Amino acid sequence: MIDRDFDGAWWRLAFLLLCSQPLLAQAWTAQALVDETLAANPGVDALQQAVAAAAWQVEPAGALDDPQLTYAIAPRSVDAAGIDPGHIVGVAQPLPWPGKRAVQRKAAESNVRVAESDLRALRLALSATARQAYAELHYLHGALRINAEQQQRLTELQQATSGRYRAGAGSQHALLRASTRLAERRRQALEFTARRRMVEARVNAMRNRPIHSSVPRPSGWSTLPALPPIAALEGALRQSNPRLLKLQAQGRTAQLNRELAALAYKPDLRLTANYLGTLPRSEYRTQVGVMLNLPLGQSKRRAAEAAADARIAGLEAEQRQQVQHLVAALAEQVAADRAAAQMLQLYRGDLVPLARQTLEAAMADYASGRGDVDAVINAEEGLLQARVGRLAAEARQWKHRARIARLTGGMLDEQLLGETGS
Repeated sequence: MIDRDFDGAWWRLAFLLLCSQPLLAQAWTAQALVDETLAANPGVDALQQAVAAAAWQVEPAGALDDPQLTYAIAPRSVDAAGIDPGHIVGVAQPLPWPGKRAVQRKAAESNVRVAESDLRALRLALSATARQAYAELHYLHGALRINAEQQQRLTELQQATSGRYRAGAGSQHALLRASTRLAERRRQALEFTARRRMVEARVNAMRNRPIHSSVPRPSGWSTLPALPPIAALEGALRQSNPRLLKLQAQGRTAQLNRELAALAYKPDLRLTANYLGTLPRSEYRTQVGVMLNLPLGQSKRRAAEAAADARIAGLEAEQRQQVQHLVAALAEQVAADRAAAQMLQLYRGDLVPLARQTLEAAMADYASGRGDVDAVINAEEGLLQARVGRLAAEARQWKHRARIARLTGGMLDEQLLGETGS
């Protein structure tokens, strides 16, 4: 008998495990939504092409200009009696002053960094938006689940008060109170459902799917890791924030343009080789030479230098302003994250357990005849508020972490979210 029971339990366990495998495989996490959003967004592909286009400009920027071929002929010498046709053939190769091509190549490389920072900024913005939508969706699913459980409790309370009222041991007031609170929970469920559908529509738009497509149920998430020290967060922001990286790349480009403006005072060379068929003696016809441009227009070169200096100063000022703005935004999100974490700890450690105990005590008193229905309904309201409040605190903390991850450029995603940044 014991063996048969053991075998039956074993097969039931095996069956449950086999049935649970598809569910485990279909777990839909915040990172899964991030990956879907990044893959579906056309702006990501557009900026990837922009990066590729900028990268293709690097080699041409440092290359020599094409050589130039010239040919001329004296029309009246053609078919003229006693003379050969007069023509000129020439080849010229421009050679910029040493250092110009290297600076131009570095400037093109800086433009690639600018395009890459734009792509990085878009990916981080989409990731943060996806994580915040996931947190809101997780909250709404949880709130509906809690609401359904509370409705079940209220239904049982309504049945108990109805039985007492019919037996003459209860009041109509108690029955109406229970029925009214049950109707209120149903109304609240309708609100949660409407909000969930709106979020699902937004999520489908991010996934580039039809608005009314089904959205997977969010899987549970583990407790967030402890927030890194503020110094580490600020260091990651200064090092990896795409806005700052773009300004740094633009500043580098401006510095290189300043160097090019200074090199504009240096003459460029042009090597030439010509055959002058119009000359009478063959010894004179083949000629080689060098041409130099004369940088006499000093005003336009000084204007180019002044413009480059102004651009550099403007970018430096903008970078300082951005650092102040971003550091302040980071401090704000860190403070909000810590407040949400403290609130969450209070809900988990005190508010939810106490609210559950209060409801159990009120229900026990009511069952024994010592309590009244108002105490049960008030306790039920307290438990609902505590449980939904805990979910809201979890969602708020996840949203703050998503914003912090965006500000820090995705550098600390694993420490902030327990996942690898994309």
